[in-house]
Amino acid sequence: MKSNRLLISALFAVSSTLPCYAQAPSWVSLLSKAAPGSFAPLPACEMTFDAGWKDIAKAGQVKVTVVPAGDTIKVLAKGADVGAAAALLPIEGEYAGVIDSATFLPKAMEQTEKRKGSVLISAVDFSGGKVTANKTLKPATGDEIKVTKENVVAPAFDLVSAALFIRSQPLKEVGESYVLAIAPQSSPKPLTITVVERAKYTYNGNSIDAIKLELKQTPYVLTKEETEKQAAAAKSGSLSDKTKEAFKGHVSSLSAWISDDDKRLPLEISVDIAPIGAVGAKLVEFKQN
Repeated sequence: MKSNRLLISALFAVSSTLPCYAQAPSWVSLLSKAAPGSFAPLPACEMTFDAGWKDIAKAGQVKVTVVPAGDTIKVLAKGADVGAAAALLPIEGEYAGVIDSATFLPKAMEQTEKRKGSVLISAVDFSGGKVTANKTLKPATGDEIKVTKENVVAPAFDLVSAALFIRSQPLKEVGESYVLAIAPQSSPKPLTITVVERAKYTYNGNSIDAIKLELKQTPYVLTKEETEKQAAAAKSGSLSDKTKEAFKGHVSSLSAWISDDDKRLPLEISVDIAPIGAVGAKLVEFKQN
């Protein structure tokens, strides 16, 4: 039941297989130059999301806490499988991120996945124009495995800070898009976030105005030097991340709904994983502190 573990981890990260960059990659020129928009950051609040997969309406639950603190925003999230999913494969996940409240750029994040037999800790630092990721796998038996990656990409977001940046934008027209450097876990890559629909959405029994966004990898062409480095890394096996479990499937698309009002609440996220299907989470409770 590998899909169950994605009910938690997909809300925090999408795996990346790009090589490390010792200097800024050529695709940096594709990044949008937009500044943060006029919509205010989320207030201090608590949000609860129910996660589901295929015929399991509620296979997991994620609680997210947003804490504005001076010039930073702290985002804390904790999720776990529930019901039948928890009985088959108990998974717990935690996320803690510190984000600049003016730019929405991340300062640091740490993600922990606890599962039967192992704990995986991913800590990412975004300072100094670099994305420095340290992963530690703590198995139930045997030695710890540690992997460090460093990439020169500025500015770069993680998925949570990217979401805060995008929700601040106008998002007035279908087709409006932004290209951001996003480090889902460790290696940044250019991702395009596009407004694909403005429509009514049913939230807790009420029909509200909402905006649908889609996230896809931005097409780009590697330079000759980058191609040679990637080929050399693949040949040496350095692209193999020992802390990453084998997962036979790939993310074909990621979409999200946010409310089309001053609150800009995250209503739903859906990750389509081929050949498994859609894994998603819906907002079921919002409490402003």
